[in-house]
Amino acid sequence: MAQRAFPNPYADYNKSLAEGYFDAAGRLTPEFSQRLTNKIRELLQQMERGLKSADPRDGTGYTGWAGMKIGKSFKIQCLKER
Repeated sequence: MAQRAFPNPYADYNKSLAEGYFDAAGRLTPEFSQRLTNKIRELLQQMERGLKSADPRDGTGYTGWAGMKIGKSFKIQCLKER
């Protein structure tokens, strides 16, 4: 039988690599949380710019107005948690 697996190009998990992202209580550090928030904001702005040229009849969840609604809901939820 032919082998169908691909070689894993990534190193094995190393707990010490995650220490900069979490505090002693297991919560995200403020610095990493800010980086995540900034990246989410950047991606949402990019999505909103792209949707200005979207077809208003497109209701698909990935590219259409439904996707924009999902993105906006996520943005609102993230901002409420701050």
